[in-house]
Amino acid sequence: MTTELEQATREAVKFCLSMEPTSGTKALARVILHCYNHYDYPLSIVDLCLLDDKRQVLAWAVLRLRVAGMEPHEVLEQPIDLEYLKERYAPVKKDLSNFFDE
Repeated sequence: MTTELEQATREAVKFCLSMEPTSGTKALARVILHCYNHYDYPLSIVDLCLLDDKRQVLAWAVLRLRVAGMEPHEVLEQPIDLEYLKERYAPVKKDLSNFFDE
């Protein structure tokens, strides 16, 4: 099971890097980056509504991998891909530093 999730996570990252940034691809990138670092890359549940069927399957695999105790960067064949993903989708980073203090 974990091997399938690892493969799907690798596919999700490659998918985001190979496609033009659309609302669905940006939402998938948010899921990946959130599972990597939830403080710097918060995820809104509404973002999941932007996913088409293919991206939804990939997003759920990334989330399930995280629930299994692994982060996306731990399963990538080329960890630099996560850095490329962060650079490409940097605008998805939101400042919610005091979100829970209100």
